[in-house]
Amino acid sequence: MKILNDIGIVMGISLMYAAPLIFTSLGGVISENAGVVNIGLEGDDDYRSFYGGCCSHIYPNPWLGLVAAGLAGGGWLFYMPSPV
Repeated sequence: MKILNDIGIVMGISLMYAAPLIFTSLGGVISENAGVVNIGLEGDDDYRSFYGGCCSHIYPNPWLGLVAAGLAGGGWLFYMPSPV
């Protein structure tokens, strides 16, 4: 029974750490179907999490960090020049 418990723990931790990559890959699939090629999706996740973490550290409120990460992602979309 110990082995089954260990396998369950490993599977749970793997899914926990894989969730951001799963959401990123789903966003890539949706954007590819729309005709937009974005090869920097993981980099986008990095700077959004950086801004969210910095805001949560300065103002100790996790919800404010979540909003800051969303605003950082939205602000980057308006900053990026159009490829066409």
